[in-house]
Amino acid sequence: MAPRDLSSLPPEIILNIVRNMKKSSHRLNLALCSRYFYDIVIPFVSENIRLVEPDIQVIVSLVQTLLRSPRIASRTYTLEINIWETEQNYDINIGDSPETLPRPMADLRIDSSLINEAVQRLFTPSDEPAPSKLMAHLRAGNEDAWVALLLFSVPRLQKLSLIVPYNTDHVLRLVRRAAVRVPPFDTRPALNHLSHLHVEWWDTEGYLNSLFVWPFYFFPSMQSVTCKKIGDPPLYRGEEDMVTEEGDEGGNLSKDHILSLENLPRASQVTQISITKSHTGDGMFSKLHFCEKLKSFKFEHCDSYSYYSSFQPTHFFHGLSLARHTLEHLWLAYDYDSYDGDEHYEGDNDAFGSLTHFVVLKTLTMSAINLIGKNYLLDRDDLRLRPAAAQRLAQVLPTSLESLSMIHIEEKQFIPITLQVENLLQPTTLSACTPRLALVNLLGVFCEWEVPPTTYRYSERTPVFRPDVLHRAAELNDMCASVGVKFGIMDTRVAFFAETEGDSH
Repeated sequence: MAPRDLSSLPPEIILNIVRNMKKSSHRLNLALCSRYFYDIVIPFVSENIRLVEPDIQVIVSLVQTLLRSPRIASRTYTLEINIWETEQNYDINIGDSPETLPRPMADLRIDSSLINEAVQRLFTPSDEPAPSKLMAHLRAGNEDAWVALLLFSVPRLQKLSLIVPYNTDHVLRLVRRAAVRVPPFDTRPALNHLSHLHVEWWDTEGYLNSLFVWPFYFFPSMQSVTCKKIGDPPLYRGEEDMVTEEGDEGGNLSKDHILSLENLPRASQVTQISITKSHTGDGMFSKLHFCEKLKSFKFEHCDSYSYYSSFQPTHFFHGLSLARHTLEHLWLAYDYDSYDGDEHYEGDNDAFGSLTHFVVLKTLTMSAINLIGKNYLLDRDDLRLRPAAAQRLAQVLPTSLESLSMIHIEEKQFIPITLQVENLLQPTTLSACTPRLALVNLLGVFCEWEVPPTTYRYSERTPVFRPDVLHRAAELNDMCASVGVKFGIMDTRVAFFAETEGDSH
């Protein structure tokens, strides 16, 4: 088709082409083909925006484009920002002390009138000098301030992904104000369409304080929160009413932060929470009791070199019990490889508690020792002395359960755990305790290496199931098949090193 005939294409065909283009750059190239194409395609160019360590002028140009073109801004549904520059010497705990405002960046090209108007929409006249301070940081090219303004320039944003750098401040101050609905957000709500959030700490060490993420839970459409490398420390109120953990890069919170958090709504609409490589001091109880509609919860504990941290299943039990009528999926585990040292922490071998009152729970993934309890992991001889102990697994599972995965199984625990599974699979027990069970998975350390470790590459050695494991797994597989349950077994160490070797190539 000749270029002069492009305008003869029906809009429906052009729209179909656009929807099959995944990259914004491809959509932009199509929009630039002709004026006719431009009018149809340009609103779709900004549907998904991804910024990776963006230059300040890129962020400025993007924000100004969105502010000048509400039609385009309203079509931005997904925003991903991977690292941005922050003011390293800017103290977020300034309190009432005078603040030295930064100087304007000489070569920064901004439309001051347009930006000032956008800033004023985020505050009321009584909020001065807050808007003037924000404007000063925008003129100075503070990327943190510009990212904050970007979030509030896309009114129909649905999915947000942030890799958060050290010392971010402006983003979180504005998000808190919007979540608490302080004026003008009481009459002009922001981030009302945001439903999915992914937040990750930028560094390999340290963590982001969970209180920075917490305000996002309370936007009315929020459904799913995914976090990585988050710290959920207990609140310590010192003489100056500060919440702090000494030496914590992501944990310092001013009195202003805490007062805002105290005014948050009383309930969250979040139904899915997935938190990995993170830690908590209270099993997230202080957060979970707000999530009345929680359906899915995943938490992988690692201490991130925080000495107060410990993995205590009973704390999670108390928090999750509040969602016992709604929780359908539970995944609770720890990562010893990320612990600071070789010590086991207080409570990490404790039993979680009975799940029988979790009336709609369908899938469960948990350490076998936390699920069953170490006092019930007995061999055949001990079970003869305590026959009731053999029913422990069956007694703690809900009747609604469909899939069971027991993880972190150590070599000496394998036989005791399989005895618990064997008793669960007895037809009368299965029909009474878990009639819907369709899958049992065992994950742990089951293999030995066929060749002595003469090289550090695990890929050059062959992992082989130990004979005792192979024999017992075959027995369990037959038992499962006889009652219509699928059975699986995997050495997580082999899977881990296979993944590591793959990443190294």
